[in-house]
Amino acid sequence: MGRRRAVSALVLGILLVGTAAASPAGTRRDAERAFRDGVRFYEEERFADAWTCWRRVIDEGYLSSSLLLNLGNAAYRLGELGWAVYYYEYARRLDPADPDVASNLLLARSEAVGADASPGGSPVLRWFDSLQERITPAGATRLAAAGFWLLCLLWALHWLVPGGRTLRTAAWIGVGLFCVGLLVAGVKGIQQSIRPEAIAVAPIAARSEPDESASVELRLPAGSPVDLDRRAPGWREIVVSTSVRGWVPEEAVAAFGAPR
Repeated sequence: MGRRRAVSALVLGILLVGTAAASPAGTRRDAERAFRDGVRFYEEERFADAWTCWRRVIDEGYLSSSLLLNLGNAAYRLGELGWAVYYYEYARRLDPADPDVASNLLLARSEAVGADASPGGSPVLRWFDSLQERITPAGATRLAAAGFWLLCLLWALHWLVPGGRTLRTAAWIGVGLFCVGLLVAGVKGIQQSIRPEAIAVAPIAARSEPDESASVELRLPAGSPVDLDRRAPGWREIVVSTSVRGWVPEEAVAAFGAPR
């Protein structure tokens, strides 16, 4: 899997720093033991056991983007693409600047959702979609700022050294950087404002009522983003748009804010 970060015990130090003072010693030791067991199992390619151990760390009250990245890697290795998308997306929310999280999320999402994850057949749209997945909001702002200051510099040079193909070429580069940076920053802003509440961790058939005999309203592949509405015993109502919703088994979706 492209650019996957190596699983190592070094992540454990990052994971537990800042939470030790508020956690009982026994809980901390249990979390450390579970994390190290997960590392060992992952290195032995016992991915299901690694997944179980790292989820136990969350149960002990510890959470970090590094832990979620490792969980996503284990889920991906097990072919649980819906869970992989969930963990990578959760990790990205905690650490938007991590390039490993971004690239792994892009790969898992494309494999889970297939053609629906891509913007279509246009090479330009595919390139832009891949670019905006990898650039953080701060990176997009810096890109736009670089283009803006390059244009200012070239405008000043134009008066000192009139004409010249090199200046015109550089000016177009500045315009390109500025426009791409602004566009990516705008897309990131929209994504931040409409982030989904949950991920479908399994292929789902959403029904008109919370009942197995109810008619199927829509089908979604694992890894699909959804919002959540009402509850019923064993069921959750998912919302895809203002007019598209349906009931799915509760275990078929995983909500952000309550890691599983």
